[in-house]
Amino acid sequence: MLWFKHKSQIAALQARIENLQFQLDALENFVHSDTFHEIVESKFDESKFEDLAQEAVERAVENADLHITVRF
Repeated sequence: MLWFKHKSQIAALQARIENLQFQLDALENFVHSDTFHEIVESKFDESKFEDLAQEAVERAVENADLHITVRF
């Protein structure tokens, strides 16, 4: 019984570690991105954030897949 409790705790910790690794990889990719350097070069100007956000939205819309399910 005790082993199963520890086994589930270990699995939960492993899942948390994987999630943290994923977040760390995403952060590392951002730090090495052109976007990050543009923000730093603009000295964190608010208008630059707005421009970059608009570009990100446009890229997301362009890359989006449309899936339609019709049920009768």
